[in-house]
Amino acid sequence: MQICGKENLTRLLIDSKNRIEFSLDEQILLLLILSDDFIVLQDIADKLFVSKSKIEKLMPDLLKTYSNDLQSLRHYGIRCISPEAEKKSLICQIIICIF
Repeated sequence: MQICGKENLTRLLIDSKNRIEFSLDEQILLLLILSDDFIVLQDIADKLFVSKSKIEKLMPDLLKTYSNDLQSLRHYGIRCISPEAEKKSLICQIIICIF
């Protein structure tokens, strides 16, 4: 599966709701993996159409679970720092778990 361009992530997530359900954790992780820069929590909430408080509740667990893959810096946001091969592996793991 190949997703070209960050703008297609939202489309993938919306289309997936019709066929398969990604959990909110998986949606956040996909958004971070497919983004090159830091993303603030409000932007994550806006892109996934959920409240910022819901994202704030989930982020500590995600940061603990994926401590080697995610980086969080105050005033900058969160980003995925994994190499490309590991990012692709994480995407495959998320998609395979659904089926």
